[in-house]
Amino acid sequence: MFLDSKRLSALPERASLHHLRAQVRDPVLRENLTPKFQFGCQRILISDDYWSTFERPNVDLVTDEIEEITHDGIKTMDGAVHPADAIVLATGFALGLATAPFPVTGRSGRSLEETWATGAVAYEGMTVSGFPNWFILMGPNTGPGHTSVLVYTEAQIRHTREAIQTMMREDLRAIEVKQSAQDRYNARIQARMKHMVWSTGCNSWYLDDDRTNHSLYPGFAAEYVLRARSFDRRDYALERFPPGILRRSARTAASRLRAARDRRRTSSRWAGRRSDRSM
Repeated sequence: MFLDSKRLSALPERASLHHLRAQVRDPVLRENLTPKFQFGCQRILISDDYWSTFERPNVDLVTDEIEEITHDGIKTMDGAVHPADAIVLATGFALGLATAPFPVTGRSGRSLEETWATGAVAYEGMTVSGFPNWFILMGPNTGPGHTSVLVYTEAQIRHTREAIQTMMREDLRAIEVKQSAQDRYNARIQARMKHMVWSTGCNSWYLDDDRTNHSLYPGFAAEYVLRARSFDRRDYALERFPPGILRRSARTAASRLRAARDRRRTSSRWAGRRSDRSM
């Protein structure tokens, strides 16, 4: 977790700048490589040999803005053309949080894309009001800033499993997070986000176009795990089947099972007769 605190950032910043000075001797190059934002505002790179790469004779650091991509390289705003056989885009991730990779439709025909038009929000990053029985892994505001996602997904899987077990045990038709619980949770998330280093002004793939952070969790991983790993039914609306529908469904399912079993038996008898004839 990285708070917006220059005092807390001072120690790792000093260590990082010391490492930069030790690996880059050219003062102009070193100045161009020095970050102009608070430590942790962009994703941290931990490497023993990254800085020294820029002093190789076959490496140039170009900081001018790109004007266009030409057929044989890159043209920058100063008019220079930099020949290139291949161009690697390493500017971060396109999270695509505003929509799912496939159509998702909730109650009353409302799509997830419509619901998330002003920003992706979910309760504990897993469930969305208006979309019953739908659970997400690594949804909005569940990304770790600088650690593994596994502890997050493991908690989400446990939460989802408990919800599904509750549905099966109590014969529920639907489980849907309450709008009030979702709004309350996300209001706390965004209130805390204002005090995080990711909101201090740098450009990063963490932020939406309106500078809102819907990707990271503003707290410790252990804090998220303790909160999210258990299914709390008080935050959900539990919808039961209408009276009698389960009995009718059970009878229909039993009838279909008997029919399928009879078809298999009939098929087996015919197969046995054909075998006898062939002998």
